[in-house]
Amino acid sequence: MDQSKHLGSMAIIREAIYLPTKNKKLMLSAFLLCFVPSSLLLTGNSISIYPLLLNLLTKLYLISRETPNTPQFFNAIIGLRDDADAFVRVYMILVVASYVVSTTSTIVMVHSSLLVYSGKHAGLSDVFSKVKSTWLRVFTTCIYSSMLYMGYTALSVGMIAVPLLRASGAIESIVLGGLLALLARLLLVYLTMEWMVGVVVSVAEENCYGLKALRRGGETVKGKRLQGFIIALVMFFAEGILSGGYGVLRAKNAMSFIVMGFLIVLMKLFSHLVYSLFYCECRKEAAYTRVLSTPAEMLP
Repeated sequence: MDQSKHLGSMAIIREAIYLPTKNKKLMLSAFLLCFVPSSLLLTGNSISIYPLLLNLLTKLYLISRETPNTPQFFNAIIGLRDDADAFVRVYMILVVASYVVSTTSTIVMVHSSLLVYSGKHAGLSDVFSKVKSTWLRVFTTCIYSSMLYMGYTALSVGMIAVPLLRASGAIESIVLGGLLALLARLLLVYLTMEWMVGVVVSVAEENCYGLKALRRGGETVKGKRLQGFIIALVMFFAEGILSGGYGVLRAKNAMSFIVMGFLIVLMKLFSHLVYSLFYCECRKEAAYTRVLSTPAEMLP
């Protein structure tokens, strides 16, 4: 890539598509290394969590139909407790496994992308070394990012949905609530973009992780916020379409459902390439700006 050329939003996405062709061996190995465990995790989630959840809901329905203080009612309660315990255990195992796989995949894809973008000839040994040295700090950044995401979601729902429920169905309140929900969602798309760049920062920059990396992510995109928002919006719609299709196909066609799940995994891995390239573009823009703002006599 011409390092002096600044790319637009769609150009960054196109460049991310072609990036693996610049070092096919490394990128193919990285993709397989991330794709296989991520796909197995998604499949395991579908096989275990959803049947348990369905069984739990069925037991709740049966309890609502039983007469209290009868043997059948108490048996249903005991069965519900056992199902709830099993659901919580499996869910916690999957959550821990998800964070482990997600963190490792993030480091592998981001570092591989940065190596290929910079034109360095490297192999998986360099990637494994990076995983070993940065795993804990990237994991910390991902945890903070997840907490901010959940906190923002809970806050926005509380500030919009609760007053809307008290509005007694007035059309003006419904329209206003819908507009506020749309604005809140768009803001979340933008913030997610900053947090994703922050995760890239925790991989690329030494001794920068957690909230510091997320703040650095916001500083890094300064001057390219609109470009980053457009990228995040495109990725949001693409992932939304795939996730929607995944839910629709769950009960209709097993093979299409599996294929759609694989596409979701590929999209998540591809997003790491996109945000890695966007981070590089932001750094390149910042370096270019510093050169322009430096007095001529101070330049070499």
